[in-house]
Amino acid sequence: MFYIGWTLFFGIHAGMLVPTWRNALLEALGEPRYKGVYALVSLVGLVLLIMGYEKSPALDVGTSALARETSLAWMAAAWFFMFSANLPGRCRALVRHPMTIGIMLWGIGHALVNPHVNAWLLFFGFAGFVLLSALTARARGKGQGTGSGSIKMDVLAVGMAALATWLSYRFHEVIAGVPLA
Repeated sequence: MFYIGWTLFFGIHAGMLVPTWRNALLEALGEPRYKGVYALVSLVGLVLLIMGYEKSPALDVGTSALARETSLAWMAAAWFFMFSANLPGRCRALVRHPMTIGIMLWGIGHALVNPHVNAWLLFFGFAGFVLLSALTARARGKGQGTGSGSIKMDVLAVGMAALATWLSYRFHEVIAGVPLA
């Protein structure tokens, strides 16, 4: 179930990064049906991923002590970049893909602190997808942000990242079902 969900979720997302495939589906289905199919396949994949995650055999691959010890720092950085992607600050103006950097930090960090192959597939899957998305952005007509931005917005992003990091650590077990040991 997990592997089918992984294939559906990441497959539909990665496939839509190829402009010729996306355009062919848009033309064949029309925009409303295209969006509906995309959303449905993504949702089914996500549900199967979640339901199958714990049920699949766990093959241990080990963890990184360094990743665990530095998790507070890389999660704060991940949150900062994710917030910066949506705020008109200097970071968004200077960094080509701040959301990509944030999700990659989140994904790689989580993969390295989880000892199971399923976690590696899940978290490296997200990191790989956003990297592929960034690499294909120009071909898909996605451009860089503006050339200016406000430092105040970066300060706001730092504050939001600090709060999100604290909340993530405080409520990780409630949110993800996994206690932080």
